[in-house]
Amino acid sequence: MPTTLFLLLLACGFDQGSGVYDRLRFDDQDPGMVNGFSGQFEQNTMGVSGSLNPYQNAISQAWGGGQFVQSLFVSFRSQMYSGGNLGSQSTVVEWTQIGSGKYKILKELGAGAYGTVYLAEDQSGNKVAIKVPKELRGHLKALPGLEAKHEIQMLKLMENNPWAVRILNHDDITIEAFPKIVLEYTPYGSLRDQLGKKQKTVGQRISCAFKLMKDAAVGLVPMKIVGTGNQENEVKMVVRHDMAHGDVKPDNVLVFKNNNRVVFKTADWGSAHLTTDTTWDELKGTPAYMAPEVLETGGLCSGTACDVWSTAMTVIDIIRDAKDNFEPCKMLADQNFNCINVFHIGGAVQQWFSKSEQDKMKQIQERVIKPSFGQSKHDKIPYLEYYLLWMLRNATDPNKQRMTWNDVAFNIKNEWTEECTPALFDER
Repeated sequence: MPTTLFLLLLACGFDQGSGVYDRLRFDDQDPGMVNGFSGQFEQNTMGVSGSLNPYQNAISQAWGGGQFVQSLFVSFRSQMYSGGNLGSQSTVVEWTQIGSGKYKILKELGAGAYGTVYLAEDQSGNKVAIKVPKELRGHLKALPGLEAKHEIQMLKLMENNPWAVRILNHDDITIEAFPKIVLEYTPYGSLRDQLGKKQKTVGQRISCAFKLMKDAAVGLVPMKIVGTGNQENEVKMVVRHDMAHGDVKPDNVLVFKNNNRVVFKTADWGSAHLTTDTTWDELKGTPAYMAPEVLETGGLCSGTACDVWSTAMTVIDIIRDAKDNFEPCKMLADQNFNCINVFHIGGAVQQWFSKSEQDKMKQIQERVIKPSFGQSKHDKIPYLEYYLLWMLRNATDPNKQRMTWNDVAFNIKNEWTEECTPALFDER
């Protein structure tokens, strides 16, 4: 197993007292404001509008022993966005000033090691989510504020992308040490909240899997309006592909409903970064969804290819659609690895890399498709198998490279997503 992988998971942070883990590295740095757009290409986009504990004593007897928990590698911090079930739900009726706006706090939605998210109303009565960084003690004191500033910068880059969670307001990051962030709110929560909540047919699960792929293909790239097109409702966009989210997983995909359709929006941009940013702190992410090359290099998501892998792993959760079915290795490993420690993860990574295309496809069929769909002969299953194989390829293989976001966006047909309807998702 690579030494960097061992150091990554050893350094991620263990709080034996509270059992709280967060993906933030302890010497996290503020990468500063992002300047300009690079790696651009233009396209016309029709109708774009502006509108738990992962490690709790789980690392083997050699590291102190203890029980493995179902929430292994699931970050408290990202669950706050969906509301989750971590909040006290107590009503805290008070007004708070954020930027130029005032907001009435209604209740706590969730709390983690580095911040708390509240449900609130603006002065027009619209519901919003407000993320408030915590003020910690000692050498960790500044970290929540630094990450909040970084997340604001990333969200500002995404503000023209209707498939990303919108930032509505924020404190002045040049003045406030711990700026609050106002975000759009969804009562339907995250994909994690929705897993196993409502029974779905084989066709509906496949349709939602393809829907996630298509929404992620555009929701994970910044867009900039550069002019108005010649046709009604057409805007000319600059789309960049030099940005990595770094922590795609069901917790960070929120469910919205718009014009009688489902929209999956990406959230929690605290791990996002420009791939050209040399100051970026690489020790972020959630190992269960990390691409093999990310695990091998110590946790550095250096491009969009790692987000493609993480999206495929999230798709597998949609296919299974089980509330309590958590498997850190997913299809990566056979029965010899269960990924309850860094040695198993390293072994699973090496095993997956060593397989032929045929063996990888067989493993996808045996460990994902058959357990999820049984003997179903649905005509889209072969396409789903193929897309998973394509998205889970080696990113560095010159002959059989991993799928790109362009491949996803332009090859998945819209009709494949039509069975993923709003009726499948209830309020939390």
